[in-house]
Amino acid sequence: MTLLELAKYKECSLQAIQAQIEQATGEHIPLKKDHEVSENILRTLVPEILRNPKRHITTPQYDRQVTTPAPEALCLGKEYDGIVDRVESYGIFVRIGKASGLVHQTELAWGPVYDLGRMFKRGDSVRVKVLALQQDGNKRKITLSRKQCIPNPWETIAESLERGSIIEGTVKKVVEFGVFIELVPGMEGLLHISEMTRRQYETLKASASKSSPIQVVVLDVNMDKKQIELSTLPLIKRLSVIWDGTDERYVPGKSHPATVVGFDGMRGVWAEFEEGVETLIPPDELQWPRTKSAVDWLTVGNTLRITITDIDKFNHRLLGSIRACTPDPWILADGPIAKGALLPVIVLERNVRSVKIVTDDEFRLLGEIPLSELSWQKSAEELESTEIPHPGERLKARIVVWNPEKRILKASIRRIGKNPWNDIRIGSEITGNVTEPNEKGETRILLENGLYGLSSEPGLSSRQGETIDFKIIGYNPYTREIRLSHGCISSDNRKDAMIRSFFAPDKTAESHKSRNNPDLIIFEGDSNFQKGILMSRNITFQGSPIALPFARSVMERIREGKAPSNKIRILSRFGHTQEFAVLGYDATELLKSDDLCECLNENVLYKATVLARTPLAVIIGVNGRYGYISARNLTDNTASELNVCLIENSENPFAFSEFAQELPKDGVESIPDVDSESIESFLTHEELSVIDDADRTVVEWTLFHCPHITRRNINVIKHELHLTYNTDSTPDLALFLRHQPNYFRENNFWLSSYIDKEGRTRIILYDRYDLVIEILVLQNSLRINEFSHDRNKSNAQWLLNHNRKAISICGRNIFLHEQFYIGDNFEAIGLKIFRQFDVATRILPGLKQVIRTLKEKAGVEYITLKKYLCYQEDRENALYEDHVVNVNAGVARIDTSLLANHPTALFIPGGSADCSVLFSENDSDICHVLIQVANKTVKGLLQETPQKQGYLLSFFHCHLDLDSLRRSGFELRRRPGTRHLKMQQGSIDNFVHGYNNFDIFEKLNNGTLTAPEPAMDLTFFDEKFNSVEAGNNQPLAIRKAVNNHDIFLIQGPPGTGKTSIIIEIIKQLSIIRNERVLVCSQAHSAVRNIYERLSGDDRLKIGNIDIEETMVPDDLQEHIRYLEQNQKLLSMLAKAPQNAPAIKETFLRNCDYTSSSKELFLKQHADLCDDFERHNQGNTPKILQIISQLHRSLSELGDGAKVFNDARHYRGLNVVMGTCIGIGMDAGLLKSGIVFDTVIIDEAGKANLAETTVPMQLGKKYILVGDEKQLPPYIDSEEISDFLGANSHLSKKEVENAISSSLFEDFLRETQHFPEESKVLLNFQYRMNPEIGDYISTLFYDGQLRNGRGTELQMCDLESFGQAVTFIDTTTAEKADGRNIAFEAGNPGNGWYNPGEILIFKERVLPKLLHAVSRNPELRIGIITPYRRQRSKLQQELANTPFYDCVYTVDSIQGSEFDIVVLSFVRAFAVRKDGRTVGFLDDMRRLNVALSRAKKKLILIGNLRTLCSEYAHSEAIIGTNQGPSPVSVFRMLKTLQDKTAAKTSLDLLRQHVQEGSIRPGHVFKNCEWQYDTDFAVFPIIIGGDRRWFKLRKTPALAKYSKPSELIDVKFIGFGENDGRAQFEYLPDVPIARQITDGLIRNITGQLSEWLDENETQMIMEFEDGSSLALEIVSRDDFLRSILNGTTSLPLFITEGKKCSLDKRSYANFQRSHHEGQRVMMKIIDDKHPKYLVVECEGVFGKVIRNFPLRAVVGRSYPGTIYRMCDKYVVFNLDKR
Repeated sequence: MTLLELAKYKECSLQAIQAQIEQATGEHIPLKKDHEVSENILRTLVPEILRNPKRHITTPQYDRQVTTPAPEALCLGKEYDGIVDRVESYGIFVRIGKASGLVHQTELAWGPVYDLGRMFKRGDSVRVKVLALQQDGNKRKITLSRKQCIPNPWETIAESLERGSIIEGTVKKVVEFGVFIELVPGMEGLLHISEMTRRQYETLKASASKSSPIQVVVLDVNMDKKQIELSTLPLIKRLSVIWDGTDERYVPGKSHPATVVGFDGMRGVWAEFEEGVETLIPPDELQWPRTKSAVDWLTVGNTLRITITDIDKFNHRLLGSIRACTPDPWILADGPIAKGALLPVIVLERNVRSVKIVTDDEFRLLGEIPLSELSWQKSAEELESTEIPHPGERLKARIVVWNPEKRILKASIRRIGKNPWNDIRIGSEITGNVTEPNEKGETRILLENGLYGLSSEPGLSSRQGETIDFKIIGYNPYTREIRLSHGCISSDNRKDAMIRSFFAPDKTAESHKSRNNPDLIIFEGDSNFQKGILMSRNITFQGSPIALPFARSVMERIREGKAPSNKIRILSRFGHTQEFAVLGYDATELLKSDDLCECLNENVLYKATVLARTPLAVIIGVNGRYGYISARNLTDNTASELNVCLIENSENPFAFSEFAQELPKDGVESIPDVDSESIESFLTHEELSVIDDADRTVVEWTLFHCPHITRRNINVIKHELHLTYNTDSTPDLALFLRHQPNYFRENNFWLSSYIDKEGRTRIILYDRYDLVIEILVLQNSLRINEFSHDRNKSNAQWLLNHNRKAISICGRNIFLHEQFYIGDNFEAIGLKIFRQFDVATRILPGLKQVIRTLKEKAGVEYITLKKYLCYQEDRENALYEDHVVNVNAGVARIDTSLLANHPTALFIPGGSADCSVLFSENDSDICHVLIQVANKTVKGLLQETPQKQGYLLSFFHCHLDLDSLRRSGFELRRRPGTRHLKMQQGSIDNFVHGYNNFDIFEKLNNGTLTAPEPAMDLTFFDEKFNSVEAGNNQPLAIRKAVNNHDIFLIQGPPGTGKTSIIIEIIKQLSIIRNERVLVCSQAHSAVRNIYERLSGDDRLKIGNIDIEETMVPDDLQEHIRYLEQNQKLLSMLAKAPQNAPAIKETFLRNCDYTSSSKELFLKQHADLCDDFERHNQGNTPKILQIISQLHRSLSELGDGAKVFNDARHYRGLNVVMGTCIGIGMDAGLLKSGIVFDTVIIDEAGKANLAETTVPMQLGKKYILVGDEKQLPPYIDSEEISDFLGANSHLSKKEVENAISSSLFEDFLRETQHFPEESKVLLNFQYRMNPEIGDYISTLFYDGQLRNGRGTELQMCDLESFGQAVTFIDTTTAEKADGRNIAFEAGNPGNGWYNPGEILIFKERVLPKLLHAVSRNPELRIGIITPYRRQRSKLQQELANTPFYDCVYTVDSIQGSEFDIVVLSFVRAFAVRKDGRTVGFLDDMRRLNVALSRAKKKLILIGNLRTLCSEYAHSEAIIGTNQGPSPVSVFRMLKTLQDKTAAKTSLDLLRQHVQEGSIRPGHVFKNCEWQYDTDFAVFPIIIGGDRRWFKLRKTPALAKYSKPSELIDVKFIGFGENDGRAQFEYLPDVPIARQITDGLIRNITGQLSEWLDENETQMIMEFEDGSSLALEIVSRDDFLRSILNGTTSLPLFITEGKKCSLDKRSYANFQRSHHEGQRVMMKIIDDKHPKYLVVECEGVFGKVIRNFPLRAVVGRSYPGTIYRMCDKYVVFNLDKR
């Protein structure tokens, strides 16, 4: 074995196999293909080869043993024996000798091949047939077939299979929808899942890999589609007998034992009651709490009781429930479980918002614990993962939300214990552990209740880990911040002791006994006074008196000399000489060290320590401050600690303040609901996408601080408002409450709020009874600032006028308190109310308006389209108003209607009333009208009847008195056809604004569209999708479409198999996924095409609204007959009630119903007999009357009955089809109320937004198939012009873009929000020849469109057109006489046509087409043009040919295809800037459609000069500027012009010039010329062909020659700009004569001689030898420029034979040169002493002799331009 053979066997490279050998054996071998591998290496790497070499590898020696031919000897169609060389997923490679060929999987067997690896092994012998031998460069491709060597079972066996026959087969494959059974090798049938029991299916599924045998019954054999339908149900004994009695044995609501037989994914569990009787248990019916999957607690074979919920006898299925066998635990638990209960729970899972739980009791209820309810200490965001309960963990939780009706249970862990925050009181002492400082340097303290506090006292950070006592000196309940102090404890204890000592009874008695007054000190001997008195009341702190206990303490320290004496000051003097003084003492410095605590605030709860009690008050210490509680405000006179609130604050910390005790709360702490909304659930996706950061912060703050708020109750204030008022400032309110004390509790109020100029929040309350209250929000209260119960008061009216927006509050939440109320932070309450008010009245309405504005901006084109539809509706209504026909009395006569279901009509003679004005251009011979009869209007149909010279008027109402109507006369009006327009307007509103749950546009704007994942488990119905080319997107498109959740786009360029894709998607959704599908298109032809390809599939129930019989139930006509039979039956029973059983039997036997409702009708007849016999024998007349009345009602109902039955029929369809507008207009479909699972819209690029959204409203998800690069939606230019006249603010482009915009194109080009994964491009085309396909791909699809298998066979022979694509350029085309270029004719109003292109088609193309069709009549020819007038002209020319009906406009051919396409572009004109443009040809979508219709040949006829000119094109008149420009497309097509069918004259001339046989200057002799407008045309002989060219007419040609005379012309060359051939007429007269005749002005001549001494006249000789005497105008010019008559001079000759030098050459020289430029110059003369005369590029000049120059006359020398003048040039000659 060689190294190469070993590498192939191991399927790796030579380098890889070399590395494997070295690693396995340590042996290094050379890297050569033919190196022989040793046996040792083979034994190590591939021992199986040594055991059976022929089985595993074909060596050269083994090849020689097989007597097979060499590759070049293989014959097409012959069979050979070969060896399997390689097995791939798409087929096997078979070696025949040294040749190897591919047997594709479709050629392996006559039936499906599921597992190639199991079927074939390398080295197996197979017999194959050669199908194709192809040479691809150096490679030879051999296509083989195995199945062609074995008999086709479909030809030998299938025909012998009969319906009902029993046959044994083998299970080959089990899929979701059934089992494929191999009946004989190569032939399989489908045993659908509905044709077997679930037990059978599960058994077959379990043993599928064992190829289990099975007996089946043949239901149907379809030879065309090679399909066999099988069943096992007929083999089940007594199946029909069993199911006949199911409704008696299996009554819904009863339970029965059953055995589990299988599991069906998302659908549920299958169980069997008895053989043939099965039930499906949906997942929701398995268990009350779905805590685990069914497979976790059920196994196949389990026996359990199941309650029957429904019976489906048609499909032999029961629906059951396991959980229905047990009571609903939510109902049982409503009582034992209540809000606040403590329950054991088990954690199931956790997510970002909550922990899912199930109660650990007999009820097993599902619930959740919000993360915010886990801890008092931390918020949900601060929790660590370890602090959240894990799945399986058991714990206790308290119920906080309990709603058994909605099955909602929410629990809390943190509410099991007491809320530690409720016990936080400023002034209370608490123990804490010192931890690390925070980023601000403050020390964090872990308190004994689990909360954290902060202290800014220095030195604490060094005591980390210590547990010490702290006092709470501050607390903010909203930020949850606790401020602590350790140092103030000792200071406060010292002051507390002082207060206790002061008020101690023994101390008081002692002070009374003492002769020394403790409140008085007398000072003597001071220099400022003789004696001074200091009293305790005059002791101050920061200028304010202090309390007596502190004053006595200061006085004691003064007596002891421990206080500074310099703080004594004189307050007043008294005595005769003012020698005595009253003294004061400033104790600020003395007491400053004791003032360590913060100030007190009103309406804050504090923890107070009772220090002393007196008969009038209790003395308390509060956070280092002191005060008293009046006995009247005291509720508990025994407690040592009290919760208090400040009433009157003394700013002096050593003075007493007044406090009040907190009122005790009744009952236990309530448990609030915690079901607050997050902002994501509170706002919609749209609102979240547009809300700004500031408003978002407000909403988030409001939701966080007001957990009761939801979107539903945002307009209701739930907070309690405790309002305080002062009777002095608001006496009216006090008086009002005295008379109506319960007013507030009995009424509801409106609430408004605003921020005043000072930044304070104000609240306005008012009601419907003129009561108005203004509330000022303060830190310590909600104070009523103003009250009025008369809104006529100016201030009250002002408040109402400026606060119109309001939300509501229940009066029971409003409490009024006189003077004060102890409560929470009122500023926070006011802020909550204001924020809620702001959210409800400003933010939410503002978001709605922003969204509406953004939607209208985003859908501005859609809104414009709606305006256009409204305009159409108004125009139709105007037509209805303007056209009225009066039919006079006695004119009409009763006649027979020509319409079905309308038996009678009125005939209106044509001469009596002109009814033609009621018909529009779009009507055929029928229009809808309104008939005015007395005071009512009746609908009718007006039909033109030319044979009767009048009109038939048919009526929908069958009870009209036509004779009275005829005699009295009536009025006819056209019934406006506006229903479809209103329907489209409504669909646009629903789409843009998201009404009626039509939210696809909202999802697009929000970026929330879901991209589908490919369904990789699909089994394709169409086998071709299993064997597509590598990289083909067809399977991907199907897999994604089937798994689509929102909207999915399939872009299908021409010929990519869009219809096949749609067919496959419909089958997958309807048959496999049991979805109801709506299929629509803008065109009837597309719908009809899909319907025809689906209609043969019996597995689908299809309705097409265009085909009436598919939409009408077959039992509709028998309904009336059924009622008549009931009437007949009751009559028989009434006559002989004793014979009821016999009547029943006979009657049922004679009924011959044929519709699908036969069984239902017979059963109802039988039930009627049984019911009559039991109950109604005495009520026969009444029953007969009821039946008769029902019969008449149904007869009169007419179309209404049809609609009712249609709706019933529609619900039985799984596929409904129709046009987009037709679907929306179908009354039966709309009244059925059907919502389709999927809506598929074909040709979506041709439907505008309104047409697309009409059917989309009926579905849940959408699949749009189309191509935005083909035909756009249709527009009517004339109607647009009229519309713009009424809407001048819109531009024409805006309107055209709106009307021609398709939803498919909008979504396809949306890159920001539309998922790229929701778009698929079908990238293989199967229609066009590869050459055509490559052009389409390059021009329109950026090269992404590839050619599929078989396109290379798209060829046909067409004489003179060897290439697949040919462009005939008419730029230089001529008629037979060569006089007319193929320019267009016509005008924009009547249309354009091109007679030249028609002539070229007739002469060059038509004969070839006729010849091709005569040889192959199957060829389809398409002659296409963009213009209707050109089509008419072509049809006139083709009237007597087979191609008369083969001429089309571009707009009529999308979806069509032809073997050969001829496209006439029409537009050809002289291009000028800002001139005419090509119009329609600027639309690349139309051009794409036109070019891509060709399968084999594409012939283009057009004027490339016009088409390729930029000035001939404007921006695309329809669509966007994306994609290739028209100019680039036509310039790319210009490369095809060398492939034209025949060379034009210009092409032929160019060819001969390139070959050198004709050169510029060549003279063509004796050419006969003719006139053609501004040109003369003449023929010349080129290569033996007579060709025509044009020559501009000159005065010389007109003077010296006449048409049809022979002239000489000289070929000059080709024009630089236009490339045209240029010729010059050569007159047959001397130049001198032409000058004399005034025909020549500029000429070159030589001076022959001077005629006078003054050198003013001379004789000039010209190039033809003629001469003429001329007078010199400027002698000096000639003397300077002409020397010795040796130079040819350029002359300009004026009238009178005067000449001068031709200055044009000098002017041209100056334009093309510049001073200093280097040039070559020729010496003309050197005789002048001062200069040389030279010539340079046709002008004369001189060189100044500044130095000796050596120059030879007649030679050229280099130099530079020194100066340029009008008449000469000065040069410098290089020094030599």
